[in-house]
Amino acid sequence: MNTDDALVQQLGELVHRSDQGNDGYADNLGKQAAILAQLAQDLREPSVRDHVGNSGLPLLLARILEKKPPTPRPEQYEGLLEQVGRAAANLAAETPSNVDRLATAHYPERLIDILGTDFGRCLRLEVLRPLVASLYNLAKGSTPAVSKALGTAQATSTLLSLGNHLYTPGVWAGDDHSTRAAIVGWIYDVIDEALPEKGAPAYSLSAKEVALFIPALEGAAPRKAPVDLEDITDSVGNSWEADANITTNAAAILERFAEADKIDPAVLQDKSASEGLFDFVQNAEVAPWLKTKVSAEEAEETEKALGTAKGSVAKAIVHLLSEAGDKIPDWVWARIRLWLSKNDREDLVSVALLAYGNRARSDAASEALLKEEFILPSLVALLVPSTPVRTQHSLVGLLRNLSIPAKNKKILGDAGVIEGVLNLNPWVEQRDIVGSVQGGAIGVIKNLVREAPNAVRFFAAPNGLDPLLALLKRTDDPAIALEGDRVLAASTRSLSDSSALAGADKAVTAAVEPARAKLTSPEIVGALNRFLISGAKYPVLLNEAVVALALQAAIGDKAEVASALLAKHHVKGASKDVHERFEELDGSAIEAAEGQVDVEVGDKNTTRGVDVVAAVIAPAEAGPSGEIQANAVTLVAHLGSSEVNEVIKAAVKAAKLQGNAVADTLTVLLPSLTL
Repeated sequence: MNTDDALVQQLGELVHRSDQGNDGYADNLGKQAAILAQLAQDLREPSVRDHVGNSGLPLLLARILEKKPPTPRPEQYEGLLEQVGRAAANLAAETPSNVDRLATAHYPERLIDILGTDFGRCLRLEVLRPLVASLYNLAKGSTPAVSKALGTAQATSTLLSLGNHLYTPGVWAGDDHSTRAAIVGWIYDVIDEALPEKGAPAYSLSAKEVALFIPALEGAAPRKAPVDLEDITDSVGNSWEADANITTNAAAILERFAEADKIDPAVLQDKSASEGLFDFVQNAEVAPWLKTKVSAEEAEETEKALGTAKGSVAKAIVHLLSEAGDKIPDWVWARIRLWLSKNDREDLVSVALLAYGNRARSDAASEALLKEEFILPSLVALLVPSTPVRTQHSLVGLLRNLSIPAKNKKILGDAGVIEGVLNLNPWVEQRDIVGSVQGGAIGVIKNLVREAPNAVRFFAAPNGLDPLLALLKRTDDPAIALEGDRVLAASTRSLSDSSALAGADKAVTAAVEPARAKLTSPEIVGALNRFLISGAKYPVLLNEAVVALALQAAIGDKAEVASALLAKHHVKGASKDVHERFEELDGSAIEAAEGQVDVEVGDKNTTRGVDVVAAVIAPAEAGPSGEIQANAVTLVAHLGSSEVNEVIKAAVKAAKLQGNAVADTLTVLLPSLTL
């Protein structure tokens, strides 16, 4: 038996005797502490750890923590806890097998139980330091067993309460403030490491738990120097760096819970818990007096770290606002309205726009929001090229939601939203790197041009149609291409209805005919034909394309439409995540209906629009809805093209030979094609 084995055996005997309640209890604790001190020293050597870990020491450490000492506690008890922490920390250091052994022995839970008591929170720093260090080394081991033990609401609440008791970031009082800050830093690392790498945490944060994060955020609040800086000049940078790490970790943890939908939206109803989040995003700063005591490089790095932390908390706020529905207190909306007016703070404006965007997720909510006098002027004022890209992204997202209800379209159009969106120049080639703004702008315009006067405004704008058509030709994003095509389809539909322009102002009326001339140009007809082919597997898009082409045939050049349908078109491959992109750009899911429109792709990956129409009217298998089929028959009837008719006739013949049904309206409108 080697020395360490003998020490573990002696420790086991002492623990057993202490369990029996024999006399000499205090002396027993002292002997246990002495043995653990020697073991902790030996365990600094990596080659010793696995052997000792397999000796039963993890169980003994957990047993010592589990045993409740008599009251009053002997002074030796704190000394024993100190050595328990040292031994456990060294045992777990970079040794996953021992991390699992300690977790299996329930060491983490036993220690959390102690730290959750008044006695535990008031332990001397020299005792708390190794105890928290042991949890830190366990958490760094990142094994499932320890993550399960530490990844609980009780552990998080206990550790945060301990951290808040030990140290308040920004208050550098006492000679031991650096040690306290280090321990609190470990605490946040433990909480972070205990969260799963993938998937959601096992618990949600309530208002009570969110409130425990606030002191870590308040350390970055504007304030005077907390102490006489001349006395601690050499450590100012270190003190602030420790505080910044605590703040950044706290913010990142909140963001992780928010992203996993694991913060209770009711937090917003508890002002004491949530107001600190808003205050942090709005007011946190690197204090001017601090910048005079650290290097420019340190100040810059801290600014970046603080910006990241503010972004994390802002995301948590946006999540809470999106999940809270109509249960958001008035004081929150007052703060959001204030942020919208902060033109010098793009971060606050962006959060406000996202918040209002989440609020406007129904027609009723969108209509109500637009009635608030401040909102529309504020949004229009942001529709300028100098608005930062991040803000533009949030802005077009909100405008997209506001532009969905029919009642809002005229209001937004009359306010100059179409011209404003186009003034952002979202579709020029230099903006291809910000696809979110490109797609968001398309979504706004697509919704608005469904009202005829707005379609006229779009076609009359010098920076609208041509940049959009150029984007559609060069983009490799199928979702953006299809959404852009929908702008043309919606414009065709609205401008084909003369009654929809009744009562329009003189400027709009004067621009109607020029708009229709552009609308029926070969370039737009060709784009709609490509839309027909590219959107063939999406019933909603297929119907929009068929209707638009039918209307083009009715108000424009029939021969041009027929020629476009008969031309071969190169088919771009769609990415696998195109459905998600549709939802991102349009705000609603547009699902494919595989097999409904089966079109054979020709040589060199080409096909024709007329083949799609034929597959709709006379499908090889289960066909699209009767509405889409009827619209396709109307398109063919409007065209009156013998070449198109021959293609349809051949498809009908093939379908009948296979026993497949064809469009019901075909025999009424085009009986000759069924013979």
